[in-house]
Amino acid sequence: MFHMNIWRVCVAPTHPLAGFLYDPNLPITKEYTVPYLDLYTMDRTETGDWRMQFLKGNRDGILPDRKVKPFSQVNINEMQFDTVNDPKFFLKRVYGSKYMTPKPRAG
Repeated sequence: MFHMNIWRVCVAPTHPLAGFLYDPNLPITKEYTVPYLDLYTMDRTETGDWRMQFLKGNRDGILPDRKVKPFSQVNINEMQFDTVNDPKFFLKRVYGSKYMTPKPRAG
């Protein structure tokens, strides 16, 4: 886990599930080019909606409850996890409309 503007969790090549994420036929990558997950805090507001850390393009970082609950499921390495009800809405709101297009890193 490391902090770079927000908390992030590395998916290290030494992790027991790394074989599902890394291709052993590819060359070793440069520093900081491993998969990681961004972690955002979310708090329920008095109105029942959700305030989320660093949410762009929305009134004070508020997500409507219907976009968060009921939770949907995501499958990662054959394990089920809860996620927001509308992941595409969430990803577009957080990362912008081109969230599926890789961006080159500067430097």
